[in-house]
Amino acid sequence: MGDKRKMFQMIVLALFGGFAILGVVLFATYSNKAQSENVGRVVIWGTIEQEIMNKFLEGVKAQDPGLKSVLYAKIPKKDFNEKVTDALAAGEGPDIIILTNEELLSYKNKIFPVSYKTFDKRQFQDTFIEGAYVFMDPKGIYGIPFAVDPMVMYWNRDIFADKGYVEPPKLWRQVPNMARVITEKDQVNNVLLSAISLGAYENITGAKYILQTLMMQVGAGITLYNYNTGDIISGLGNDYLTSASKALRFFTAFANPVSDVYTWNRSLDNSIDLFAQDKLAMYLGFASDLPVILAKNPNLNFDVALMPQVDKSDNDKKTRVYGRVWAFAITKASTNKNGAYRFIVQMLKPQYANALSEFLGIANVQKSLLVKKPEDPLKVIFRDSAIISFAYLDPKSSVTDSIIQEAISSVVSGQSLIENAISRADARIRKLLDK
Repeated sequence: MGDKRKMFQMIVLALFGGFAILGVVLFATYSNKAQSENVGRVVIWGTIEQEIMNKFLEGVKAQDPGLKSVLYAKIPKKDFNEKVTDALAAGEGPDIIILTNEELLSYKNKIFPVSYKTFDKRQFQDTFIEGAYVFMDPKGIYGIPFAVDPMVMYWNRDIFADKGYVEPPKLWRQVPNMARVITEKDQVNNVLLSAISLGAYENITGAKYILQTLMMQVGAGITLYNYNTGDIISGLGNDYLTSASKALRFFTAFANPVSDVYTWNRSLDNSIDLFAQDKLAMYLGFASDLPVILAKNPNLNFDVALMPQVDKSDNDKKTRVYGRVWAFAITKASTNKNGAYRFIVQMLKPQYANALSEFLGIANVQKSLLVKKPEDPLKVIFRDSAIISFAYLDPKSSVTDSIIQEAISSVVSGQSLIENAISRADARIRKLLDK
């Protein structure tokens, strides 16, 4: 149940988190009218549960009869790529697909880019947070972003109070000492109470994205993208080797059993489960993990804070967290691109975006809708995290998962030096990008 709620939240938020003017020459001009003209038959494919989308679309159609022919089909995540590819090849695919920055490169050749003649770069940059710029390309805009799921820190109030702490760390340099104080081990060094979910890959939810956050904050990354030129490169080698190594060194230190900051090993339960069990003081995860945590333990006494940042004295410091950015993309095979555009415009108006963002409790990706701080203290953290969220382009998620897992595991096991692990990961990323 918890996982389903997580999926619902992430993808429904993606549908309604922001506002943009999608443009190609054949598209109709944006209108501020409360209702749209009949958009015709528009088919949307995504992984959100059918019941959730049907219920929402019923309400939308009641307010705007021009959207009466909009249809949604839920495709299981494991089948999504194959279904979309086969359907588009047969000329029977959807008009709109829902995707994230992590999936963009895999679908780019199937997407109809938005012309800068109608939606220019300045307009895009003024509308969305900088983390959404990964959808820009010299040929146009390959997805209209409307939500971001940022990484945050969940922290256990009871554990903190018991160990004499009143607030979570704001800087990474504060974490090692807290790990020394909070972590509890038995006489044979088994971890009984863990301070933070850092150090391993297999049983840490979102390990790749935690490491990506650390790398971003020191100027490196799994990939780096220049939206002006369209160039995408590995952010691990050459000029980025030192910074990437610094991030991996910090991450893996907490899994070293002979270190005084040792707080994690692969025998522990998954990090989100351990947090729900009151056995983990700080869980690093996505904003969309909130309902999952609540479902696992509704009585857990916890709060949410911004992810720690690099010390201000670090010359490479960048205030960033990883954020998974969601977008609408109109397919090349769509026979109703104009209607698809008009549907998106209607769905992304502030009255829809704000209402659904409030319902879901997570901030969206549009700057103008992030100006005012929410009254809910949890939503304030999600909003503040959204503002500093940055994304990256993933050439193939399953392969980069393997690359990052190998780099982390080889260091933790003592098989590789930090720099050697990063260099091997860099070579594999570059080879993947070349393909």
